[in-house]
Amino acid sequence: MSAVSRDRIEAALKAWTEPHLGTDLVSAGAVRSLDVDGGNVSLEVDLGFPLGAYREALAAELRRLLQAVPGVERSDVSVAGTVLSHAVQRNLVPMAGVKNVIAVASGKGGVGKSTVAVNLALALVADGAKVGMLDADIYGPSQPRMLGLTGRPSSKDGKHIEPLEAYGVKCMSIGFLIDADTPM
Repeated sequence: MSAVSRDRIEAALKAWTEPHLGTDLVSAGAVRSLDVDGGNVSLEVDLGFPLGAYREALAAELRRLLQAVPGVERSDVSVAGTVLSHAVQRNLVPMAGVKNVIAVASGKGGVGKSTVAVNLALALVADGAKVGMLDADIYGPSQPRMLGLTGRPSSKDGKHIEPLEAYGVKCMSIGFLIDADTPM
């Protein structure tokens, strides 16, 4: 059997659409390396977002795709999900240690902002992201209750407050600094 060419491998990758990106991995710039040595193919991809359990499913799908190319005898696939920082607005400096910010907001109260925020945070953690959450609701801080957190945050240096953590989510809330029944 003849050795497989890099062009045939790239054509196979271009013919398959990654469902989360809505395009092929080559066009998306997700292929970090592709080595072809005779019938052996080594592929490294990085999707740029947390993958969780999808990492193994994607690796298996890519191995199946590569093995279907005539001439491929062995395929090694490595899949990464490195979270990329998005650009900040002009004239703003990104916060140190923070790659991205997601704001959950509404002009009306009682619509589930806190529920959406905590579920979004937990889903991101489940997919492998590092998550911190700021509960800025001074009228009804509910993140401590939703995450089952009690107590007061500590300060190692007397200048910075250390967030509390539950389920892999670091959380800061005014609810940690006031009595639960004290209105603001």
